[in-house]
Amino acid sequence: MLAICRRVWWYLYMAFIVGKKQNGKTYYYLAESARVEGKPRIVSQRYLGSAVGDRRSTLRERTG
Repeated sequence: MLAICRRVWWYLYMAFIVGKKQNGKTYYYLAESARVEGKPRIVSQRYLGSAVGDRRSTLRERTG
């Protein structure tokens, strides 16, 4: 969604990858943030996996 105010454009939703460490392992999430009552808040999170490198190597094995 796009908002217009005083000829300035900005996106109301933003997605980014967050790494969370638990017990020495890093787990990755896709987080979507939005402004709720004027303050930025995470509105949804989706689990991506425990390591980005492992996913890439698995993808190479399947395609190659």
